Amino acid sequence: MAEVRDSLLATIVLGMVLLLFLFLGCGIMVLLFYPENGAGGGTGGQANGTNGTANGTVTPQNTTLSQEDLALWDNITKQNVEQACLRIAKDEAGPDADKVYSCGCEESAGSERKVYICDIDTADPLTAYFVNLDCLLGQRACAVESNYGTTTVTFGELRAWYEG
Repeated sequence: MAEVRDSLLATIVLGMVLLLFLFLGCGIMVLLFYPENGAGGGTGGQANGTNGTANGTVTPQNTTLSQEDLALWDNITKQNVEQACLRIAKDEAGPDADKVYSCGCEESAGSERKVYICDIDTADPLTAYFVNLDCLLGQRACAVESNYGTTTVTFGELRAWYEG
């Protein structure tokens, strides 16, 4: 009986190690295929028609971005993303909303791209809940990845999440 238990434990540990390598590999692929613009914007915003200003707002060189688009973009902040993340996580938890404690995000924001990697703290010790956002000014949308899949939301839809 002990041999079966030890074999099962070894299989579980091996499976967890393989999943860890899979997640690390996916993370490396994301970094390779989606390099983040630094705070300086990499190309300075010149390659695609925008200029960054001293206060971090973006001024379009062309007229494809409205003032509303720019206002929505400026309101995509770490604080607002964390607020939206916590609200949606509690909504997803339904009757167990009180077991969702917080959502903490790491931000990498440039003049045309904002990336948020968020961990959701819950009472569930077996599952690591997360939400990742990759927002692109030119597309006026954010790709949202979570434990439940991937979707795309507009800046306006994201605002509705954090304004509740």
